[in-house]
Amino acid sequence: MMLALTLPRMVLFTYRPEDHASIHLLLELVSISVSVMVVTVTWISKNKQPKWQPQILIFGFTLIAGLDLLHALTFKGMPSLINNSNSDESIFFWLAGRVATLAVIIILGLKIKIRGSKIISFFSALIVLAIAFYIGTFHLNYFPALFLPGKGVTQFKINAEYGIFVANMLASIWLFLLWNKSKNEKNLWLASACVMTGLSELAFTNYITSSDFINVFGHAYKAIAYLIIFRAIAYSSIQEPYEILEKTNATIKRKEQEFKNLLDSLPVDVVQINPDYSIRYCNSRFSSHIGKQTDLLQGKLWSEINTPGWSGNKLLSFDAPFRGHRSTFEFTDNDREPPQYYSAIAIPELDIESGKNGVLAIFVNTTEQEMIRRQLGETKKENMDLKSALDAHAIVATTDAKGVITSINKKFCQISKYSPEELIGKTHRVINSGYHPKSFFNDLWKTISSGKVWTGEICNRAKDGSIYWVVTTIVPFFSATSLGKSAKPDRYLAIRADITEQKRAQQEAQKMAFYDVLTGLPNRRFMVERLDIAIANTSRNQNFCSLMLLDIDHFKYVNDTYGHDQGDELLRQVAARLNGCAHKTDTIARMGGDEFVVIFADLGTDRANALVRSNDLAEKIRETLAEPYHLKDITVFSSSSIGCVMFHDESLSGDETLKRADIALYSAKSLGRNRVQYFDTSMQTEIMEYSQIVLDLRTARSKNELILFYQPIVDLNQEITGYEALIRWNHSKKGLISPAAFIPVAEKSGLIISIGEWVIREACRKLSVWANEPEKKNLTISVNVSAYQLNEADFVSKAISNIEQFLVRPTHLKIEITESMLQRDIHTTISKLNELKKLGVRFSLDDFGTGYSSLSYLKKLPLDFLKIDRSFVRDIMIDQEDAAIAETILLLAQTLGMKVIAEGVETLDQYHFLKTRGCDYFQGYLFGKPAPLDD
Repeated sequence: MMLALTLPRMVLFTYRPEDHASIHLLLELVSISVSVMVVTVTWISKNKQPKWQPQILIFGFTLIAGLDLLHALTFKGMPSLINNSNSDESIFFWLAGRVATLAVIIILGLKIKIRGSKIISFFSALIVLAIAFYIGTFHLNYFPALFLPGKGVTQFKINAEYGIFVANMLASIWLFLLWNKSKNEKNLWLASACVMTGLSELAFTNYITSSDFINVFGHAYKAIAYLIIFRAIAYSSIQEPYEILEKTNATIKRKEQEFKNLLDSLPVDVVQINPDYSIRYCNSRFSSHIGKQTDLLQGKLWSEINTPGWSGNKLLSFDAPFRGHRSTFEFTDNDREPPQYYSAIAIPELDIESGKNGVLAIFVNTTEQEMIRRQLGETKKENMDLKSALDAHAIVATTDAKGVITSINKKFCQISKYSPEELIGKTHRVINSGYHPKSFFNDLWKTISSGKVWTGEICNRAKDGSIYWVVTTIVPFFSATSLGKSAKPDRYLAIRADITEQKRAQQEAQKMAFYDVLTGLPNRRFMVERLDIAIANTSRNQNFCSLMLLDIDHFKYVNDTYGHDQGDELLRQVAARLNGCAHKTDTIARMGGDEFVVIFADLGTDRANALVRSNDLAEKIRETLAEPYHLKDITVFSSSSIGCVMFHDESLSGDETLKRADIALYSAKSLGRNRVQYFDTSMQTEIMEYSQIVLDLRTARSKNELILFYQPIVDLNQEITGYEALIRWNHSKKGLISPAAFIPVAEKSGLIISIGEWVIREACRKLSVWANEPEKKNLTISVNVSAYQLNEADFVSKAISNIEQFLVRPTHLKIEITESMLQRDIHTTISKLNELKKLGVRFSLDDFGTGYSSLSYLKKLPLDFLKIDRSFVRDIMIDQEDAAIAETILLLAQTLGMKVIAEGVETLDQYHFLKTRGCDYFQGYLFGKPAPLDD
């Protein structure tokens, strides 16, 4: 069904449209027939304890059959029924039928009991059906439209189908859970029917004409669902009487079989022989020995059983029992392999009808006892074979009660490199590696001397000095004369298997768990354990320790520029240099990435001296890591930033110590990198304040705390031509916060990207509102863009999306960039600006003159405006240098064909000075302060 829903629309019956109604009627007849059969079988059933309540089945499936029949008869293309056939009427009866089907299945699952006769249930269904027919035929206009010719099903119809689909899926899950709990097979069938019905509903959510393939496909699913309902209800009702009959017959047969089983369960062969030597009865054990079925043996003459070992055995004679004398005898059946040995007893048995003696013979198979006797003779040989096999696959040695070796096999000599002469007469001390403590062997001897088996792993040393591991099982043995509660073993058998390679693999796995694969240094997990030990030791001996957290400055640049192979080689060389700066008692670990930890665990008990030593070691590490790195075919110059924290007791946990070192490292990087920085509480305060700002800033937008102020930009006639949008943060507790306080934090935390996107979107929204106001429709809005935002890959697409969403004229949107954005990847920046420039967006270079822009790049940028920074405008009337700079910027803009906007104009003198020298636009307190603007 999922595959069918993904197929393109296919219209069937295009050449013979009249066939569609016929096919549809045939498919509907399946469900109608099933419903009629359910009602019929239920009506004629005489079962006093039916598994389904007949009133529900008769009412429900009479109604379902009627609704499906009305659906089929009102289907488009069928002859008229009161009204001309139409899709809305047909769909109405369809939905009513599906709801009725689902309701009946749920009521059956709930086992709700309804009183009343079958005839009342039947006519009640007809009444409900008549009401449904009346509503669907004459008052369908009370319901929303279900089908629109040429457009297909309506949204109401789609929602109804999805609702029935979901209800069927939930019902199937519920019925499946009922089946899982009670193992009632019928619940599983009903659950399957719900699944198929639900899937069929999906087909009716997406068709345009009733002849669409998906519509016909859905009707096929519905037909399958009704066949499953037939299997669950009608079929089981038909089958039930036959099952009762079968159970009755089975009970009779079971009674007969019980008596037969009684004889068959006897561990002997039982035969009844008539006076004419024919077999009257034999149990299954006898027939299995003869090799024929019991019913084939009954009536056969004893001489005809074709088993000479029995019928032709001269020792097996029934003459005495036939004469009324009991007899016993033994014989061997040599016709079987292996031969079977029997002991028999024959008892006379009077035949009442003939008055002659028959024979009841009982045969006991004694082969097992005979085999035991013979197997005793083979035990010694098997023990020898077992020893040979053990010698071939294991390392074996035997010792006396004192542990002196009395015998060994070749594998013992092979692994230990000793000859038998060097081992026999010695104890296992000759191969002792010294790995295990004395207590290990004391426990071993205590176990085996008490008569218990010992199993464990032992590390031994071979004659050539090599170490090998064996898993050993030592079994104590007792002599036949020393058995008893206080008996002691008189010898021991040691069975060993070589596990040296396995131990090496375990050691390698442990190394991988605690050591960094790339550098060979301990990893974070190992370092945390060593840090906890160091903290515990400092509390005990009062020594000062130093933890240094460092990372490689601009390591990402090396990875991005030269590749990860070169970056990995740099990390390996850093690890080697760190190892050269520390002692064996110190800990050097790689935390991950380019971050390393060094723990100097013993700096003495004097704080001042410890601090000096720690600083010397940190500077040594910094200077060592600052030396050139000779990688593969290249030389790289790098440095490190180091954060240090001192500790000498358990007042700080390992996590808190690492956190403080991380704060110090952050401070070192903030101060320019390539330096050592020690933790102090002020750093933590700064970090907490920074973190609080970031936290508050994350929720500022959702709380509507971010607002835009607008400062007017005027032309030569002091007429407002547009506004610059300036963001402000109206904190709920701190009040209005200056951008200088939160914009740097937003840039460091990455929040500037989402904030910048909001500013552009809000500016576009404002322009969209102004477009409908004649006095504002020509105004522009300038927005400032951060370098982080401009560097985003989707910056252009998001800007275009906002312009298109709010139907903004691109020329009314100005984007202001700063000279600092031109320091990195200028070509990508120019490409993005040109893409928006083609659309009509205009660009300003903000704070011009305060940065270090190249004039060659300046002429390549698609700029429309240069903005003279307020620092040059403020003293323009009293500072000749500021005046000269302003005049130069104005002349440069004229040369490059750009307009100039002067910021920070606060006096008329400044305004007239700039106006007379060719300035185009002005912005400052003289014309208006930044303030909110209503839409």
